[in-house]
Amino acid sequence: MPLRDHPHVGPGRAPLRLVLAQTDAVRGESAVNAANLQRTIDEVGAGGPTLLAFPELALTGYGLGSRTAELARPSDEPPPVRTPEGQVALFGHPEIAADHRIYNAAGAVAGERWIHRYRKCFLPTYGTFDEGRFFAPSGVGPEVFEVGGWSIAVLVCEDLWHPSLTYLAALRGADLVVALAAAPGRSPTPSASGALPAFASMDRWVAMASALATFHQVWVAVVNRTGVEGGITFAGGSFAIGPDGALLGRLGPEPDGRLEVTLERETLRRARARFSHLRDEDGSLLLRELERTLRRSSGDDRAGG
Repeated sequence: MPLRDHPHVGPGRAPLRLVLAQTDAVRGESAVNAANLQRTIDEVGAGGPTLLAFPELALTGYGLGSRTAELARPSDEPPPVRTPEGQVALFGHPEIAADHRIYNAAGAVAGERWIHRYRKCFLPTYGTFDEGRFFAPSGVGPEVFEVGGWSIAVLVCEDLWHPSLTYLAALRGADLVVALAAAPGRSPTPSASGALPAFASMDRWVAMASALATFHQVWVAVVNRTGVEGGITFAGGSFAIGPDGALLGRLGPEPDGRLEVTLERETLRRARARFSHLRDEDGSLLLRELERTLRRSSGDDRAGG
């Protein structure tokens, strides 16, 4: 049945409590990581409609290599965690489908069951990344699911760097786009206080997310992992952007950091009253021009516009 009718989540327009939990993960130890996720879920609790988001591949760790297939969860297997009434937990994990393809997936859990899944579209194969060797690209854009009457879309890391997916999410009615990430830290910024250094690489993520939020008048949040794995230091730096493009909060690189933001309907109304970008967007124009561009690239542009 549609999620809006699901008794665990419930209908309504109450404010949405968004909690970004940037965690480390023990590579290859699903049971340990599941226990850590469950502990955070229990600590956060409910307190009204709540979306608790964890990073990309939070259940297994990132660089799984030849163990990817071994650690992938079948699509029909029950979730490894449970949530209290009103809370939905969102986390990354490798998923193996019925046709044996393995995806870098994100799953949302309400109570004791999955209510939504998304599979990563764009698999990075540059720098330290080699995901295309172990995962299949989904080829299917983000759909929305609901938490307490709020429409949520999920992306996974590299997907946010392809604006077409946020555009699709906005056209499909998303109020909030959440990206689960495992982004490395680059260009550390020294701290005079002796605290863990922040990473300047996350500034690009913030600038990009702010632009996307402004274009489409949606909240954009990124929850990034922390820790060190296989010589890679992950940056943390999870953050949330409002539908007017303003930075609402940002964590440092500390492990087990949490950022909590409250989403209010009035904030969305004000942003969409000020900007008409989403209202005036013309998907049919884009479709026509994409088709024309593809015909041109294939040498068949005889039909014109």
